[in-house]
Amino acid sequence: SETVLVFLEGDGRPWVDGVTPNLDPTTANPLALELMIRTPRPGIYVARPCYHNTATERCSASLWTSGRYSDDVVRVMTETVRVALRSFEHERIVLVGHSGGGVLAVLIAERLADVGGVVTIAANLDIDAWTSHHGYLPLWASLNPARSTQPHPWPEIHLAGRTDIVVPIETTSSYFARYSSAKRWILEEDGHVCCWKEKWPELWERVERELTVTRDE
Repeated sequence: SETVLVFLEGDGRPWVDGVTPNLDPTTANPLALELMIRTPRPGIYVARPCYHNTATERCSASLWTSGRYSDDVVRVMTETVRVALRSFEHERIVLVGHSGGGVLAVLIAERLADVGGVVTIAANLDIDAWTSHHGYLPLWASLNPARSTQPHPWPEIHLAGRTDIVVPIETTSSYFARYSSAKRWILEEDGHVCCWKEKWPELWERVERELTVTRDE
């Protein structure tokens, strides 16, 4: 296939009670995996370091709390993507991320060649505005896409739900001010998790058409 998709999951459950780090932050609702299953393209599902009961003595809770989007996490996941892509003959890749996985999709794309597009779903693209809105602890060890100085030469489509209270639309405004060519599609009835899985096959058709048109321009 000319295009291979890379799917990135959300943050899962970093905290037990907002103060105590979880021993296993793996999500109980792997939406990105569900989207990959429903996409008629070759796909790679890339997990976070230390998730899925893979924690070792080298893992620290900062990897899924304050440093969940840190340079170390992005670097390791970028190399994982590079290694996985060796199994495919392809011309380009499209990164698809849900929630915090969308943050990582943008940050990883900045470090890869042959990126044909970035697609995010309900992503907290400005982590400073997001944590401030909710009164969360600042993600002081993480990279913020809204403050990136890297160029984004690839097309990017960001899907957002009007009823999303986890990542309210207004918390991502500075990202789109920074990257004015990025497109945001707002779905009026969708939230943070509902109902992306059910709508994804139709949405993906629209997204793929848009990416193709943008690439040919």
